[in-house]
Amino acid sequence: MFTGIIKSRGKVKTLKKLSEVYELAVIPDCDISGLERGESIAVDGVCLSLKKIEKGVLYFDIMSTTYNNTRFKYLRPNSIVNIEFPLKSDDFISGHLVTGHVDCVGEIYRIKKDRAGYNLYVKFHPSYRRYIVEKGSVAINGVSLTVQEIKNNILRVDLIPITIEDTNLGTLKVRDKVNLEFDYIVKIVSNFLKNTLD
Repeated sequence: MFTGIIKSRGKVKTLKKLSEVYELAVIPDCDISGLERGESIAVDGVCLSLKKIEKGVLYFDIMSTTYNNTRFKYLRPNSIVNIEFPLKSDDFISGHLVTGHVDCVGEIYRIKKDRAGYNLYVKFHPSYRRYIVEKGSVAINGVSLTVQEIKNNILRVDLIPITIEDTNLGTLKVRDKVNLEFDYIVKIVSNFLKNTLD
């Protein structure tokens, strides 16, 4: 379980196809002492198991399903990714509960910059509209954000300077792909109501 509060980033070293899986190698910008094989780490909002650490590089195996249903298939060497370590029982929950299970890949539709920060407009598949509420939460590349506006299948979030500086959202361009995870509680309620009313 994660919170969507990003304190570290990494740079993709390699992403290659092995016999059964893809292997992602990431050079982190943070202290990784104490990390052990098998630990869960969110990379761009996707919960992955750490396979090994070698010369300061983190290695993960990615199943084909995960590769095909996330923005991982768009990553290249030197791509910047967000890194979050799992929530501890005594940690503050500063963002919202993020599972690391990406719902879909969205596309940056528009970026509006002003002195206060960015307005980021993200297009998503219409089938996920029922999981999004204004002033509710969404994780974009693992970053906990508040939905400020929804029009059809485009949502708007506002990025403050610290988010722009400390995550890879500040590097995004129009038509870039992003991982979207919608609010876990909203999904539970929506599915419960759908199953009850059907």
